[in-house]
Amino acid sequence: MAKIGANGTYITYIADDRIAILRPTGPLDLAAAAGIRAAVLKVLSGVPRAVLTDLSGIELDEDAYLTIFPAMACQANAWPGCPLILFDAPPAVQAALLALRVHDYLPVCETLADALAAADRPTHLGTRTRTFAPEQQAPAEARHLVEACCTRWGVAADAVAVACQICSELVGNAVRHVGTPVQLHLRCGPSYLHLAVCDYAPGVDGVHSRPRVPAGGLGIVAALALNWGVTPTVDGKVVWAAVWRHAGTWEPAAAEPGAAPLLLPR
Repeated sequence: MAKIGANGTYITYIADDRIAILRPTGPLDLAAAAGIRAAVLKVLSGVPRAVLTDLSGIELDEDAYLTIFPAMACQANAWPGCPLILFDAPPAVQAALLALRVHDYLPVCETLADALAAADRPTHLGTRTRTFAPEQQAPAEARHLVEACCTRWGVAADAVAVACQICSELVGNAVRHVGTPVQLHLRCGPSYLHLAVCDYAPGVDGVHSRPRVPAGGLGIVAALALNWGVTPTVDGKVVWAAVWRHAGTWEPAAAEPGAAPLLLPR
């Protein structure tokens, strides 16, 4: 069992270490919210199947601090694509969660058994993972894979074009600047298509947020994606992007490396 933060966020694992259970304790203030964020990022780096958070030990300081949970749920959804599930909230915390409509962004369950059942429910229309060698043809091969998967999942044609362009830039950027094998993860949900490219070079300092002139590489990703970001992993990092899977337009948003993404309802 690990402990993170001043008040304490305890981390345990079950189900062959694929499900993490967080147990924050004490007042939920700014320092505790920072500790919860650090704990979630720590367990996400291990690519869990689900992250469950036991709220029975927290004391509510201000309702606004509860927004750390939907923010981190969106981070978990962006990468590695696992749910963050809350359970066993005291009555005052439960009322605040309802008032803030936190249930629009992540499951809120009564018991651990309910949370485990929620973790087993399918949330994706389709997923696909493939590893590419750091070779010149990798971006083109990745584009073909994205196009085939999106067609199978019923993604709108204009969204497919955007996803292919983003994929090409993510894979091409990794091939040019990292030089390790790259793993492409595709995940299609009811509303969004998520793309993620993992490499095996540590550090995110060389990955910048949206540049002033989106001339190429991650600039194109920033200009086209609904949201994007960079998350460290145990043995490297992942650069991910989200695209609206239906026809339409959106206002793209830049993301700081390692920052939580925008709050996107499920």
